[in-house]
Amino acid sequence: MNQQELKRRLGEIAEPSYRAFSEKLKVSDRAVLGVRAPKLASLAKELAKSEKSKALDDFLSYRDPSYEEIQVSFSIFGLLKLEYRTALSYLDRLRPFNESWATNDNLAGCFSHLTEEPDFYRYLCSLLREQDSYDQRLGIVGLMNYYLDAASIDQTLEELATVSNPHYYVVMALGWAYATA
Repeated sequence: MNQQELKRRLGEIAEPSYRAFSEKLKVSDRAVLGVRAPKLASLAKELAKSEKSKALDDFLSYRDPSYEEIQVSFSIFGLLKLEYRTALSYLDRLRPFNESWATNDNLAGCFSHLTEEPDFYRYLCSLLREQDSYDQRLGIVGLMNYYLDAASIDQTLEELATVSNPHYYVVMALGWAYATA
């Protein structure tokens, strides 16, 4: 779906009062339209079903996407259940749009189909060593979501202990992960 059409669709379901609420939460430094999460999820399901990976390809061509455009695209990524190498290719191209706690935690929740691949654990650990704070947070929250089971908790906690970034949202993600563990 081209960007203009997606903006129109999002505008139809946006709520000005919810926009004001979301802006106070600092969900993004980008334009926030004010669309509630259940409506974003419904739209993402529709687009994943009808457009498949074309929806991601289209998104990657958007200019200055809004917070909701990013969230819909991240959700589509998770819904598509792409083959591992293809998924990583998209993930690496989507990561630059991961620039807030809210986009991060949505994207980190989209990895369930990738955890079947043994290499994905290493991929998430590699994010802990990236320079970008939200890449690090993505690694932390991804590890927390999928690798705190009995088989991997000790190794995961060792990996998390290597993170020393003082960025607020990295520190908060570490606290969340340790509390969850």
